[in-house]
Amino acid sequence: MENKKLKIGIDIDDVVLDFVPSFINYYNLRFDSKIILGEVNTSKIWEIFGLDKSGFGSILEDFHETDFSKKMPFITNVKEGLEKLKEFDLQIVTSRHNKNKEVILEWFRKEIPNFNIPLLFSDDFYGGTSTKAQICKKLEINILIEDNPVYALDCAENGIKVLLMDKPWNRTCEHENILRVKDWKEILEKIGGLK
Repeated sequence: MENKKLKIGIDIDDVVLDFVPSFINYYNLRFDSKIILGEVNTSKIWEIFGLDKSGFGSILEDFHETDFSKKMPFITNVKEGLEKLKEFDLQIVTSRHNKNKEVILEWFRKEIPNFNIPLLFSDDFYGGTSTKAQICKKLEINILIEDNPVYALDCAENGIKVLLMDKPWNRTCEHENILRVKDWKEILEKIGGLK
């Protein structure tokens, strides 16, 4: 496969940005709770907080208006990783709500000079009309870098290679099209081997 033709989709939360720890800090402070990262062992994160999906979605929307979200740290080595991958056709594919697009674009442009990666919103979490797998197939994305086992498995079952960021909530996710990676250094190594 030629470098110029390799298309790579990249999730935002817990692939580019350290979402779950930031959300836990916000939740614990707001609700005087004591949840720890090690307790998050399911992609249905709302269950860890004793919420239904709708209630979690409301709190999530509030979270995205706070400094906990706006100052969310990058995953280690992600900026360097994105720089090294710029020779490929990169797409950010997120299940976040499309209404947050301008805020997210502004944030990326501020944090990453010359940021020029298209942002695609599946709105999966909010009952959107397209799944990540449908978006990836339509755009002919060859590889998706993801942490959510539900999205990873859906993409893998649709013939898309997935580099799955190893997280406590995805440890049981397996498929022949899924390669587990521990960090951005390993992501670059795996992509180098897939060229």
